Amino acid sequence: MPAGRFRPAQIGDFGMQLFREKLERRRWQRHWLNAPIRVFTDSTVIDGRGIRLSEGGIYLFALANMTPGEQIRIEYAAPPS
Repeated sequence: MPAGRFRPAQIGDFGMQLFREKLERRRWQRHWLNAPIRVFTDSTVIDGRGIRLSEGGIYLFALANMTPGEQIRIEYAAPPS
């Protein structure tokens, strides 16, 4: 390959191997959700966005002032199957 030229990234590159190994070490498989959600606390209802979902929990985005360990309830529409 001539100097100054870049080769395209390949799936076997070191960085991709680390990324793939990290995903495979997770306890539960994660699934993309990307859906609107509602977060209910004892005192308020907050609109947010569900990003990923697994058997162990949900990764979400919501602008909320909550404390660690606070109990919440989350509602979202099941994705079409």
